Amino acid sequence: MKNNYDKITVLMVIAWLILALLVLISSNTLISDEAIYNKNLTSPYPPFSYDFIVNFKGTAGILSTWFQLLIYPITKGNVNIMRFTNIIWLFFSAVILNKIINDKKNTNYRYSGFLIIFLPSTYILCARNMGDFPSYFFAIFFYYLYDKSKKENKNLLYFIFTGLVGSIAIVGKQTLLLLFVIPLYSFVRESKHKIKIVVMFIAMLILPSIIYIIWGSYIPKSSSFNSMAKSPLLAVNLNNFFLEFLYISTINIILFPSYSFNFIKKYFKLIIPLTLVLFFWQKVPIPFFNTNFKFFKSSSIYIVYGNLWNFIVSFFKVLGIFFFLKIVIAQLKKPSNIDILIIISLGLMIFLKIPYYDERYIAIFSPFFLLILIDFHKVKFQLAGLYFGLFLNILNISTLYFHSNPSVVNLLGNFFYRLAL
Repeated sequence: MKNNYDKITVLMVIAWLILALLVLISSNTLISDEAIYNKNLTSPYPPFSYDFIVNFKGTAGILSTWFQLLIYPITKGNVNIMRFTNIIWLFFSAVILNKIINDKKNTNYRYSGFLIIFLPSTYILCARNMGDFPSYFFAIFFYYLYDKSKKENKNLLYFIFTGLVGSIAIVGKQTLLLLFVIPLYSFVRESKHKIKIVVMFIAMLILPSIIYIIWGSYIPKSSSFNSMAKSPLLAVNLNNFFLEFLYISTINIILFPSYSFNFIKKYFKLIIPLTLVLFFWQKVPIPFFNTNFKFFKSSSIYIVYGNLWNFIVSFFKVLGIFFFLKIVIAQLKKPSNIDILIIISLGLMIFLKIPYYDERYIAIFSPFFLLILIDFHKVKFQLAGLYFGLFLNILNISTLYFHSNPSVVNLLGNFFYRLAL
């Protein structure tokens, strides 16, 4: 057991170092929407002024922009260094997450919180200066403070401070409005401290209320998501919704591969028919093959690859649904993290309204996934799954950093085409 944990620790350190290396050697040019957010750094208005806030470019990330302006004398606008600050925020998030897990005593591996590095899309969260940090850090810090308040008799100032930490997290990322679930759930469940919980709730409202009043909405006027806000209530995106369950199944396979394969064996006869339904109903894009390979798209090989990929993705989407239902049933039988489960469930529902899928949107909730899964499984981690998680993250960030390079893209396309022949 100890030898296995030693190997996991070594791999974990390597995973953190690989992320740091890939970010530092990445191109010192703006990628995708980084260009939009970077415009805020050259705004002529003072950072906390009405004009700066009302003219903010992008959807989320005003907290990240304030932070980058604060450290601008250090970074001097260097893109790589700005991205690297994400890793620092992620590390301190892992420190707090690790403390929460160890306090709950759900695992005998003392560095469980740092395994967040292996979860899908963790590398992508740090790959661009896009506003996910420092909100990610403040969200998990808020939960840590709240969790301590349940176990210890804290004074009113502590609850005000906790609420302000939550307020900071929310103002930087609109999806973290779901953190309001915590005081609401706590108010219903707690027989004491109700006044303190109300005060915490009010403190959480302060910053987002100011920003949203200035914007006239929960998103800036410049955001492409304004169309989503005006879309009919019943207009939903089911493809995005089901992609989240692919994320859930991948997390389980990475952290608990033996359990996952036994789970598949047990429910295989139920999973396959539903997979076929999803297979014929939804089509998913094939990674690496978009508009660059018209010669490949016209071949029968592409059709075979396309259908095979669609079936695999459909299978793991259904598997993720089964995993999620299993966790829900376990929580209903023996409640321990109902508040986290509600946050995750509502987070899944958000994707019904988001017009396009970005893995960062679900990865922002990864600390909560880790907390509830460790509590559910209470088993040792396995090296094979963590290797798989590291591989996925490296593939993900490499694709992002090199996708705009035509020579790399064509090299990949020709390789897979010749491999198929």
